[in-house]
Amino acid sequence: MTIQTAPIALDFDEGIDRKTLRRLRDRFMAVNRERWDRAHSALTYRQQAVLEVLPLVFHLNHPALPGYLDSDCPYGLSHYRPPESTLNAARRLARTFSLKDEGRRKPDLEALFLMGSPGTLGHSVASDLDIWLCHRPDLSERGVRCLERKAQSLSIWPKAWGLSFMCLCFPPLTGVPEGSERK
Repeated sequence: MTIQTAPIALDFDEGIDRKTLRRLRDRFMAVNRERWDRAHSALTYRQQAVLEVLPLVFHLNHPALPGYLDSDCPYGLSHYRPPESTLNAARRLARTFSLKDEGRRKPDLEALFLMGSPGTLGHSVASDLDIWLCHRPDLSERGVRCLERKAQSLSIWPKAWGLSFMCLCFPPLTGVPEGSERK
């Protein structure tokens, strides 16, 4: 269901007040939620589980979850708290999975983006998914390489269920990640 909303007038010379910024954020989140729901509904049960667990495998570095390489691989998505549905999907995927509180630590990952056509009219069952993973700018070169290897192994994992995605890692404020340009 599409809801029409009044345009938000922006005056960048005056700046954006908190109320306007909140409205912009809320509108973005609503559109994103609708897009997520639409993409999710077009997938099989197994494919939905893969998509549901994907943020969690980057948020945690758990040996029972797909993509685990070693204990030194960067992990932790900033401001991410896995919902119960994601934890349940992870438990169905890996029976030995259990969430452990690691206390407060600085997350290595700033954002995870699902890019491309999912949730749009242009999406089809043959479409692949593009995942953009934004890591901290001060992440060590070794950490970046480990994260790239994890992303590569996670790109192979869902193929058994007919889901194809490409995961690209990059630091913030660099624009489009290397290799993301489609030919």
